[in-house]
This record gives sequence, structure tokens and C-alpha cells, in this order.
Amino acid sequence: MSNGERYAAGQVRFIELLRDVADDVAVPATPEWDVHGVLSHVVGVAADLVAGRLDRWSQPSWTAEQVAARVGCTRDQLFAEWNQHLSAVVAIVDDPGTLGLDDMFGRVTLVDLIAHEYDVREAVGDTSTLADGDWAILCVQRRFRLDASAKRNGVAPLRVVTDRGDDWLIAGEPPQGTVRVARQELWRSLEGRRTRAAVRAFEWSVDPEPYLGCWLGPVYEWPDDHA
Repeated sequence: MSNGERYAAGQVRFIELLRDVADDVAVPATPEWDVHGVLSHVVGVAADLVAGRLDRWSQPSWTAEQVAARVGCTRDQLFAEWNQHLSAVVAIVDDPGTLGLDDMFGRVTLVDLIAHEYDVREAVGDTSTLADGDWAILCVQRRFRLDASAKRNGVAPLRVVTDRGDDWLIAGEPPQGTVRVARQELWRSLEGRRTRAAVRAFEWSVDPEPYLGCWLGPVYEWPDDHA
């Protein structure tokens, strides 16, 4: 399955997920947005990608404009707008270079959609976990960002091991310590969906504090856990 096909499949899952979820349901992972806001953002990403409005990718002002522009839109209107752009988004995600875009747009568009799918799932108590095929794409971005951030921060090399067989070497080798964690929790934490306290509670063989400063990607912030 190509990245574009994965995006299309993600859209189907997202729409199906929303079938029995009201627009005003709170989404703790995105405290400024309810379900309608999350959907507005996801649709806005598709529209902006196709239109080439990418200079502020992931910046708060960019995402806020996407949501504000769709206040008052019905869910059917949002689905129709998304469907209007779907084939173009799939083509871009499959081959960003055809439009002169960086290869990262073949990953980050999918990363964003699936992250928000699971934001809504967690909001309604759905405990589904990420499919292996989707993780194979998402982990490229998450591993790269963690490794780059760890190197910039000068932390000691770390081995990251999950319950699903992932085994990463971060910030060089040989590793000076190990953290063991469920894959789902690793993924969600690297995207700012878990608190510092939750990450500290992973199974660390070393002091986790030096790594907390480089755990998140550049567009994410720690949820407030008063620590």
C-alpha cells in the first residue's frame, strides 16, 4: 500500500469514526478544539496542501485559520470539501516531488491525519492501536525527529525498545541506557499526547530527565502535568 493509499484509507476510517460522535465532544489531546475543530483542521490541511499554502506548515496561526474558516460548516460540508481534494492529496502524498515539494510531505500529511484520528479515538474511549503498516511510515518521521533533537541537545546515546520489536539507537552508539515502552505509548508521547510524568514512568535504565528536553518534535508541546 502506498502512502497515498494509506491517506485515503485513513480518511475512510476517520469519517467512519465520526459517525456516532457529536461535533461538540471535547478532544483532550487538542484542548482548543472539539471534534468539529479537529475535523476542520484535517480538512484544512488537505485544502492548503493542494493549494500550496505551506509556508506556515504546522504553525499555530496556520492551523487556527483552518479551523476559523470552517466555523459554521456542517459535517456534510466538511466531508464534501475533503472529498473534493482527496485525489489531489493522494497524488501529492504518493509523489511530492512532482509538484516540487519536499519528500517530507509524503509522510507528514499522513502523520497529521493519523495523529488526529487517534486524538478522537482516545477522546471517546476507543483503545484501538496503530496498524503495523501505518507505523512503518510514521516511525520514520518520529525516529528521525527524536534522533536529530537528541543530537542537538547533546544527550548520551539511548536505546529505545518497544513491545512490538522496535529497537532504535538514538544519538549515536553505543547506547548508554535503554527505555522500554509500548509502541503505542512511544508514538503518542513523541507527538505530545502524553505528559512528562507519563514519559518518566516508562521503563528507563537511566535518568529520563535529560531526554525530556528533546523528546518532542518541533511542533509539539508537553501537555500540562504541573511538572
